[in-house]
Amino acid sequence: MQGSGGRPLPLSRCPCQNAIDRMTEELEYADKTPDVQGGCPSSAERSCHSELGCLPSHSSRSPAGFQWISGLTALQSEHPDVQSQTRHVFTLLQRQLQEKGLLMKHVLLVHLFVSDMGNFSLINSVYRTYFTHNPPARVCVQVSLPVTQQLRMDVLLHDGTAACEEDGFSQRDTLHVQSLSHWAPANIGPYSQAVRVP
Repeated sequence: MQGSGGRPLPLSRCPCQNAIDRMTEELEYADKTPDVQGGCPSSAERSCHSELGCLPSHSSRSPAGFQWISGLTALQSEHPDVQSQTRHVFTLLQRQLQEKGLLMKHVLLVHLFVSDMGNFSLINSVYRTYFTHNPPARVCVQVSLPVTQQLRMDVLLHDGTAACEEDGFSQRDTLHVQSLSHWAPANIGPYSQAVRVP
């Protein structure tokens, strides 16, 4: 390895050798005692306090019209069952959309995090009442949530107003397979497999 003057670097200044020395030091300590990992609260736990409630966050709108709303959730103390929590989450979403001058049709993608996948059908029974024709795409996974929550939702929005003004039209295409197909699995829920916007 050569330095800036074209001369070889002394071994003590070689970044590779320094890294090897640090790895050797780490190996000397790496075994004998188990690491104790302290509890580190998730961002959802840090932003949710029973006296304050849970406050969703949102990104700024991109030049192409995309924007995220994250952390939509409900506290179990105020909404004891999962269907009540789901309705409350959608009430929060509608309030956020209204503040931005948007509608449910502007939701492209939903990330749905649930504490128990056994509640999937109960959540869907409420979810389907908010999206009818051409619903947004959705990802649903079971995760560890704070004990006061049964679900959390993040949504990606798209407001095609700017594109509509420039191009003269705005279109949203969805793939929502509801029957048997040899190329795509049938959709069993109130969500699309994919959504495309211009």
